[in-house]
Amino acid sequence: MRLFRLMTPALFSGMVLGSLSAQIPTRKPNPQAVQASLPRLLVANPHTYSSLDSSASVQVGAALRLRLEKVANNTFLVIPRQQMNEALTQFGYPNDAILPLPVQRNFATSMQARTLLSSQIVKTADGRYSVTARLAGLNDDAGNTLLLVQSAGQALQLFGDALADGLQAAIKSSADAKACIDQIGSAREKAIVSAKKALAVMPTNGLAHYCLAEIAFDKKTRADSEEATKHLQEATAGDQLSLKAWTDLAQQYEARGDTNRTVDALVQMLLIAPTNQPLREQA
Repeated sequence: MRLFRLMTPALFSGMVLGSLSAQIPTRKPNPQAVQASLPRLLVANPHTYSSLDSSASVQVGAALRLRLEKVANNTFLVIPRQQMNEALTQFGYPNDAILPLPVQRNFATSMQARTLLSSQIVKTADGRYSVTARLAGLNDDAGNTLLLVQSAGQALQLFGDALADGLQAAIKSSADAKACIDQIGSAREKAIVSAKKALAVMPTNGLAHYCLAEIAFDKKTRADSEEATKHLQEATAGDQLSLKAWTDLAQQYEARGDTNRTVDALVQMLLIAPTNQPLREQA
């Protein structure tokens, strides 16, 4: 009892709280609940124009998808192959269907994915495969592209793994790049900070550079126009398949009377959208 009297109220309170906290179990986050709340990413099988390469496309797509489940952990929820096949069956497609690029976007929307990893696979002259992959939000004007050629003797599964690993920086920087776009209208300074965070992880992030170009455009001065052009050049280097970035860049070149660069940009636009007849006529 004497010892009890010598205790200060603060010390006694700390002992009681410490004792109670030791008895109350702590609730750990449910990993499945955390995963379910992540934005969904659809990884389509690489598109091919040759039926002879269909098997390779499916093998690379399956390996890419599995590897991305680890690479994109805590950033995206990669839609599993089984769920994709169930949905493909409902839409009248066979399992592991190889969809044209426009259909891939529609399929991603139907699967409630926010981001699509689309790709195209071709066989090189020496018999190896080359894949051009593009990671971009369905509503974003730019993203990131990756071109990778299969190493000599490399198994298709390992090739798919290498593709996923090559996209790691794009995935890690995607949230900050997207945050820049989302904050342009309401918090421009925060948008710039977000873009710089993305570029610190991936200096070539196409969406981050496109966002900074959009911000520079609004300042409406010659110096800022040059800044916007620089960021658009970086955006098209990071995402060579961004039609919007190439369009804005072509307009900048045209405004400056740079005919050669304007034509070069139009040619790139035609490679992205070869069936766009008004664009073809303009070029």
